[in-house]
Amino acid sequence: MSGGLIFVIEIIGLITLCSILGSILRKKGRGGGFVWLGPVLYLLGYFAGLVVEGFVAGMNNVEVNMDVESVYGIAGEVIGALLSIGIVAALPAKSLMCPSCGGGFIPSPGSKTPTFCPHCQTELQVSGKMVYETGKPPDTEDN
Repeated sequence: MSGGLIFVIEIIGLITLCSILGSILRKKGRGGGFVWLGPVLYLLGYFAGLVVEGFVAGMNNVEVNMDVESVYGIAGEVIGALLSIGIVAALPAKSLMCPSCGGGFIPSPGSKTPTFCPHCQTELQVSGKMVYETGKPPDTEDN
């Protein structure tokens, strides 16, 4: 395989990895900060694969071959990608607290419809990390 084709496949893999991580994070109600974990582990895996290839070549007194180097690098990328997916999948879902009953709930990600507390059925409005009962603006104190 030519180096250009491998590069294109790696970029497509990296974009797909970020898409998968974003999808998992949205389902858990979390922000996109953990999406950066994918490319970081992907690249660290690549470099770790090259280091392993160097040790293997050195132990066997073999000259480094570019084709073998690509295989070790890609194997490291795959391991890094799987690690990032595993870490993100293991994250707990982001839960918020109902101001009415104090029960925890997980809001629907990106939903513009009202959210209802599963414990007391109070209609809630979620704004970022804040939760308000619908129709009741947050308490503001004048300074």
